[in-house]
Amino acid sequence: MVDQNTYPTLKPWAIQLLLGWHRQDPVSAKETNRNEAVFKIQNNRNPFIDYPELVEYLWGTFAGQPFALDVTSSPVLSTPTNETELIFGPTIVGNTRQRMLYVKGVSLNTPLSVFIEQVNNHTQFKSDVKVITAEQGNNGYQLSVSYQPTTAGDHTASLLIYDGGIQGSVKVNMSAKAIPVDSLLPPHILPATNLRDSGFTAHWQPSTYAEDYRLNLYTLEGSLLRLVNVLDSLPETEWELSGLTPGQTYVYTLQSRNNGYLSPPSSEMPVTLLSGVQRPASAAHVSLYTASNTLYFQAPISGATVTVHTLTGQRVARCQTTGHVQALYGLSPGLYVLICDGLSHKFRITD
Repeated sequence: MVDQNTYPTLKPWAIQLLLGWHRQDPVSAKETNRNEAVFKIQNNRNPFIDYPELVEYLWGTFAGQPFALDVTSSPVLSTPTNETELIFGPTIVGNTRQRMLYVKGVSLNTPLSVFIEQVNNHTQFKSDVKVITAEQGNNGYQLSVSYQPTTAGDHTASLLIYDGGIQGSVKVNMSAKAIPVDSLLPPHILPATNLRDSGFTAHWQPSTYAEDYRLNLYTLEGSLLRLVNVLDSLPETEWELSGLTPGQTYVYTLQSRNNGYLSPPSSEMPVTLLSGVQRPASAAHVSLYTASNTLYFQAPISGATVTVHTLTGQRVARCQTTGHVQALYGLSPGLYVLICDGLSHKFRITD
């Protein structure tokens, strides 16, 4: 019966036989009902049941002539088509993300109904209307669909558009991903190591949900921070910075990224680089960092005097270096100067 895989596919005798059966046995009510029942389950239809005359345009009397669907008398939904995908993308739990779905019909004669099937995660999706008038549908209507997740994870639901005089319904598959709020907490920044006159190694603790990190590098100029570099998509929890200015005080912050979202910046970590003219064993080679109203510092030798002053010159602390990490607690937020071995180092204290 089958002659080849290209049109007209069937052997000549088979075409004549099937055409004869088709003409002698018109589409019955039983076949129409079965076509509707199959569509409700599979969302596809038999075109030769809906349009029996199509057979004549493919193999019969009108073969080779164009077949035009008479939409003036048959309401149809031209967009969206069945099984359209509406993807919302990652959204933070508690936030709302919207997508527009263009709905356009031809010869609609009653209002269209919009319904989100009550399965899967349907409660996290909403449409702005439940009914689109026939006039709106024929002219084209921008249907707003929103996603407001209450729980983290991957979510799916189906939106159905029906009535309006169209046959069956059109199904739109919706999908989205909700990100936990705590996945966007700032990374916990750690003190820099490997201090040199031209660079240092920045450190931070890994974040549970982070895909990568962004490092923001500033210079401390007076009381102002000036952004000088942004290092993006860092995969590790440490990064070597080089080519910096000797003796300069830098500040760096970290942000984590999850599904395209960046966390707020971490607390600031100041780093004062060594001066290229200092003696290798000088107490002035001080490394320092701050956290929670506290200054941590370390000089390579013991017995040197360290004083800490406000920018107005008021001394707030005085101690001797030990050669190990030391801490000054209870400092109020603001800018300070640490003086050791004749050299000053600016730093900032935050809550």
